[in-house]
Amino acid sequence: MIKVNLGSGFVGLDGWHNYDNSILAKLSKVPGMISLLIKLGLLYVGYRDVKWPPIIIHDCTKGIPLADGSVTFIYTSHFLEHLYRYQVLALLKECHRVLKEGCRLRIVLPDIDRIIGLYKSGTSASLLKGHKDETVAFVESDYFCANFFSQDMNSAAKPGLVKRLSEKFLRRHLWMYTRESITTLLRAAGFSKIEERAFGDSSFPECIKLDAHKEVSFYIEAEK
Repeated sequence: MIKVNLGSGFVGLDGWHNYDNSILAKLSKVPGMISLLIKLGLLYVGYRDVKWPPIIIHDCTKGIPLADGSVTFIYTSHFLEHLYRYQVLALLKECHRVLKEGCRLRIVLPDIDRIIGLYKSGTSASLLKGHKDETVAFVESDYFCANFFSQDMNSAAKPGLVKRLSEKFLRRHLWMYTRESITTLLRAAGFSKIEERAFGDSSFPECIKLDAHKEVSFYIEAEK
């Protein structure tokens, strides 16, 4: 049984092919490097206690290095929005290629409709409450604060050197999706049975351990 996690970051499982090509994933393999980046102010302090899973360094925009019809399940969370839209379509076609007949892909994406609603209502700060006791949730909160609700969005000031360097390690979003737009791309990639799921609800229960970003995500599963 081959299980794939695309753009895994630090959220991965043993026994899975956890693919990631980010600078941070590469540096995580160097002892002491993450602590040094935190000390220099280039990474959020929440990364200090993160335990990285076994990661395969691979650029997923260049395809999935597995045989046709060999994969049982594919999972990807908060990764596709960091790619250009044409790259996402190509990657979804790759997912369709490597999946076995009747097997599934689970996609977790930022819920842009909810994010806009929270931002407009001024309730985005509620996402940052009650998370600091859990490492993953703490980093998650910092991540969303940086990407969606940062005060930098309201500033016309030129970012400083530390800010610009930190952005090399935490990539920004290149595109945002609605349920309808990602469904359109999945159909174009060859998937026909597509359905919305919920946090912690999947046809492949093991992958629920990977679900994060509960407050501002939507979940789609597509079957080959």
